[in-house]
Amino acid sequence: MVRLLVGKDGTVRQAVVEHSTAEILNDAALDAARLFRFTPAIMNNGPVTVWVLFPFTFRLR
Repeated sequence: MVRLLVGKDGTVRQAVVEHSTAEILNDAALDAARLFRFTPAIMNNGPVTVWVLFPFTFRLR
């Protein structure tokens, strides 16, 4: 689980690993999360910065 701070423009401002079952994949999850773009959250008719939890699932083949 990665906690993401999503800014008013929908970009990820900060990413923090909240829970991990494989520490070796933490950096990959954070790198991927920083590339995400979201639709900004709206409050009182305007965009706001919010924290969201995002699950990452890796499958090794």
